[in-house]
Amino acid sequence: MLGILVIGIFLMLSAIVHLIFPVYTDKVLHKPNVIRLIGGLLVIIGAFSISALDIYARIIGWSVLLSGAARLVVPKKMIRINEWTSRYMHAAIMIVCAIICFVYYCQTFT
Repeated sequence: MLGILVIGIFLMLSAIVHLIFPVYTDKVLHKPNVIRLIGGLLVIIGAFSISALDIYARIIGWSVLLSGAARLVVPKKMIRINEWTSRYMHAAIMIVCAIICFVYYCQTFT
């Protein structure tokens, strides 16, 4: 379950950076090597979550792992796909997903 918490933290921090530093984020996230690095981190975090016994943790883990693999393998295509929405919409989606991860993580201890 620690993987789910790490995913939630990663998503929330990413969203905050998108909101506070939109110009910087736009500049940095147009570099394929940066996207590959982020993809590698997502693959590692996703793989860690897949090892959980809970099916929901595995679903989240696989989603993150596949998203990271796409960024790792085809970073330029992922840059173009992310341009379909504004940085603010992307941040809002990440915040919602982070909240889902946090709620799920907290419910495993009740």
